[in-house]
Amino acid sequence: MRLSELQVGQRGRIVRVEGEGAFRKRVLEMGFVKDQVVEVVGRAPVGDPTHYRVMGYDVSLRRSESELVEIQLVEASELAHEPGVEVPDEAFGAAISHGEKIHRGTAADRKSHKQIRVALVGNPNAGKTSVFNISSGAKAKVGNYGGVTVDSATAAISHGGYYIQIVDLPGTYSLATYSPEELYVRKSLVEDDPDVIVNVVDATNLERNLYLTLQLLEAGRKVVVDLNMWDDLVARGDRLNRVMLGDLLGAPCVPTVGRSGAGMEQLWDTVVAVHENRWDKQRAILPEYGEAVSASVAKVSSILGDARVLNGQGQPFNDYELLKILERDAAQLEAIRGAGASEEVVSKLKTCADELSTKVGLDAETYITDARYAFISKLLQRTYSRSKRKVGDTKTDKLDRILINRLIGLPIFFGLMYLMFWVTFTLGGYPMEWMEAGVGMVADLCREFIPEGPLQALICDGVIGGVGGVIVFLVPIMILFFFISFFEDSGYMARAVFLMDRLMRALGLHGRSFIPMVMGFGCSVPAVMACRTIEDRKVRMSTVLVTPFMSCAARLPVYILFIGALFSDYPATVMFGLYLFGIFVAVLSAFLFRKVLFKGDESPFVMELPPYRLPSLRITLLHMWEKGAQYLKKMGTVILLASILIWFLSYFPRTSSQDASFQARLDEANATAVAMQASEGMHPDSVSATLEEEIAGIEEEWDMVRQSESYLGVLGHAVEPVLRPMGFDWRVGVSLLSGLAAKEIAVATLGVLFQVGTEEDEESEALQTKIRTAEVHSGARAGQTLFSIPVALAYLIFVLLYMPCIAAVAAVGREAGAWKWAIFTIFYTTGVAYLFSFIVYRIALAFM
Repeated sequence: MRLSELQVGQRGRIVRVEGEGAFRKRVLEMGFVKDQVVEVVGRAPVGDPTHYRVMGYDVSLRRSESELVEIQLVEASELAHEPGVEVPDEAFGAAISHGEKIHRGTAADRKSHKQIRVALVGNPNAGKTSVFNISSGAKAKVGNYGGVTVDSATAAISHGGYYIQIVDLPGTYSLATYSPEELYVRKSLVEDDPDVIVNVVDATNLERNLYLTLQLLEAGRKVVVDLNMWDDLVARGDRLNRVMLGDLLGAPCVPTVGRSGAGMEQLWDTVVAVHENRWDKQRAILPEYGEAVSASVAKVSSILGDARVLNGQGQPFNDYELLKILERDAAQLEAIRGAGASEEVVSKLKTCADELSTKVGLDAETYITDARYAFISKLLQRTYSRSKRKVGDTKTDKLDRILINRLIGLPIFFGLMYLMFWVTFTLGGYPMEWMEAGVGMVADLCREFIPEGPLQALICDGVIGGVGGVIVFLVPIMILFFFISFFEDSGYMARAVFLMDRLMRALGLHGRSFIPMVMGFGCSVPAVMACRTIEDRKVRMSTVLVTPFMSCAARLPVYILFIGALFSDYPATVMFGLYLFGIFVAVLSAFLFRKVLFKGDESPFVMELPPYRLPSLRITLLHMWEKGAQYLKKMGTVILLASILIWFLSYFPRTSSQDASFQARLDEANATAVAMQASEGMHPDSVSATLEEEIAGIEEEWDMVRQSESYLGVLGHAVEPVLRPMGFDWRVGVSLLSGLAAKEIAVATLGVLFQVGTEEDEESEALQTKIRTAEVHSGARAGQTLFSIPVALAYLIFVLLYMPCIAAVAAVGREAGAWKWAIFTIFYTTGVAYLFSFIVYRIALAFM
């Protein structure tokens, strides 16, 4: 019987796992090993993938993958609870102290010779980054799904007289090299050679977490096991003899609560003790895997010793490396060749692997994996006692019945996305109005105290008009990041991947592609970097190239500006529509890329569904503020400089081809006023009011001509013919060109270009009003409203789709591994933007 044949609620005992390569290795490591019981929890709305539970973990597999797992049906009566032999732990009740005394590392500590290099290693969702943050005071991103820590993060603390350097490595299920995270961790541990490894494990799910622990111990490392989420274990009524577990493993086990910081003092005390060799219970793990494995490892070691082949550190190969040779690990065999082993030696090593497979009746990789899990099972039988409780009564089960329900799961997902945009626009609108009024007051004060001239124009129109026009969108952007952070940290993001996998697969992508694409709503740079967690290169490349179509927060100011000006009756609907259109173009492009550029079979889908957790409000607000601070920093650097440059280009030269004509009109207006007063006996105040109104109109028209003939105007007029099919004039073209550096600069540019007029009430008008009332100055549409509904829609589509910022383009080049893809992104995205902008404009014209 195949796993795919089980119905929801049924269980099966694993007989064997078929398949090969990365998929087979991954499911074995995630607990799909012989004799384990698997339960079908549910299916996605479109029937695929399926939600399974194994070893206490929730995992999703597609039907095509579950057909490779052979099982035997298990009846409920066969699952009687059989607790292991519990050995009391005298320290159980006082396992955690809350009296923390951790200090951040100082310059003086750094100069000390007493230093410890520590690497944090653990499974995804084990709370590793939380331990890193609470220990060091750092602010690394915490997310309740795999692949948050794409790169390592570093920090330092002072403890026990030591300066401790901490490196938070990516979450990984093993030290294999099948995924980018695993490769990064394995390479870091070899090349950086930390003094002590803190292995952060989820105390409520030890059976699978300890698999990585065994590999670290096989490698001969000094390891401290951090039993994180200890409070959850206690709350469930489970019991663990951590002292005995440490003795049996040969590594001390310290209970902690990463969210609150409980137990951190003991953790770092233990790290110091292990570093000083005060832990004397280290032991060899290899004999626990059976005589067949031990004998094969000894034979491999002898072959390498006779050939005088040493590892990269000039030492004999450790047990883990020898086991990887028996598993025919490609990276390990390549390392053997790199160390000087001849092909004859490599052939002998492969023969050892074949002999082990023949002896045990299984391929070596499966047998060694089974041996590790058998040892873990034996450990937990002696040290761990699970409380009796009903299956399906956890908060995660209750939420999953609703949030990934086959009937309402997708509507809920789209409803939450719509709610995110509605709240962003509605709540963000109030502080936006206050900030807009404040910017106007500052501009008015500026004009009062600075004499009229270039300096006043620079400060009031260039700096305040440019930066102020963008800074008002700070709060809506922070609200958007709050929602994204909440979805990531709560565990819902992984459910969104589960819901969307079937659709993504139909378009040539992968469920995992959905995470970087949603991250793209915040910023394209980390979103593109997150694509490296996708194992299949074809899918990874497609995702990298389409992620820039996801509407990043930098585009949000443009949307809010135009939606507030022209679509204020249904803002959330228009905003939601723009984001959906970006997704539509992204998946359409992905489908095209997989058919033309990156052909090949689809990659397997194996993903953990982590338990739901209520995100820490402090951490969520902290990350929201960090994004806001980054935005403010950009205000004070990139956008400020860009605003000044744009003002300079739009203000100079101050001469125009019509200066003489305008000056003559001003002189004529003054002469006419004097004549009117003399001949008709009009009151001087009445004449003055009439004169000021006429002069204001002439000067406004004069400013428009100067701007049109400025350096910026010349550039705008050069690109205007290309953009005219969408109804854009030269000012629109200039705003799009300026947005190439950073999309917010498009708003700053519009703020500079439309800050014209001489009367105070016109100068203090909101930019939205100016957008709504701006007119075309020349051509067939002269005198018409510039931003009609068709033009505004075309502009929004163009901003949504055209070339991402320079930083995102650079990220595409790095992650794709060749700068030709960065150049491709520039031309492809801009071409797509032009095409869809033109189509939308023409369709809108047909209906309006």
